[in-house]
Amino acid sequence: MRYCLLWLLLFAQTTLAQQLADRSPFSELGFVWNPAMTALYDYWEVSASYRQQWLGFENAPSTALLTAQYPFQDENMSLGGVFTHDRIQPLKYTSLAATYAYKFQLGIRPRDQGTIGVLVNASQYFVDALNIIVNDPDDNLLPVGENSALDFNAGVGFFYTTFAGARRKRFDQENAFFFGGALHQMLPAKLVIPESNRFANWRRALHGNFLIGFRMVKPNLYIEPSAWANYSQPNITDLNLNIKVEKPEAFWTALTYSTTQTLGLQVGMISPSSFAKGSFWRIGVLSTYNIGTFGNYRGVGLEALIAYRYAL
Repeated sequence: MRYCLLWLLLFAQTTLAQQLADRSPFSELGFVWNPAMTALYDYWEVSASYRQQWLGFENAPSTALLTAQYPFQDENMSLGGVFTHDRIQPLKYTSLAATYAYKFQLGIRPRDQGTIGVLVNASQYFVDALNIIVNDPDDNLLPVGENSALDFNAGVGFFYTTFAGARRKRFDQENAFFFGGALHQMLPAKLVIPESNRFANWRRALHGNFLIGFRMVKPNLYIEPSAWANYSQPNITDLNLNIKVEKPEAFWTALTYSTTQTLGLQVGMISPSSFAKGSFWRIGVLSTYNIGTFGNYRGVGLEALIAYRYAL
């Protein structure tokens, strides 16, 4: 092998397969991966999250997100914005995205809701070839120096729920079935990195995901099992199984299992805000651990979320 193991594991992941930041299990961030889930219900929300994977591993991957989503109820639509900074040395990825979702009733059930959404984003990729450790510095595939490039892309999504919520009745007060899916990086242009060998594979790969779940409402509590499948060309697929328990205006907890042999546990508190009646802080933490062969080498992963939610 010409490159060190770190370069093979991290850079190959980005250029040949998964090119987007790993999906967060926090439900507050669902619209980042499916634009049709932008501000689905009668509240707006802003949030910040930070994820550090493989603690104890030098230059381990990390992802920071800033998001905002707002529903325009009278117009049956929602708008959202996402800032992403993803770092997988020697690659850094910064993106600014806007999402739009249009809501409509299908009439299958009295308060059902279908949503279609679109996403457009501008991204900057930065490659720091000076920090790549190699055995052969004359390798033709090795980028040279510090390079960056811009990419513009788009995505689409759909979402359906049997109960979308209504004024004076929150979405977490009635049982509901839901499903949705999305496609990302629909423009398959090749990303050109200055000083990078022309044989290097920088083509943007199509990514997709599909979500299905059910919300069971109990007195002062709801339970939400769901499954989220992720796909990226060529034939890279993983499935995430999740079960969430939430007591509105109090706390939530969730357990996630991925077919990448990763377990995740999240806990969070929900606290009333002094800013306005009907507003709440949602503060949560997530810990992940790979139970497979490489778990001891990767270490644990941690993610923190803080969100401010205001019911209209």
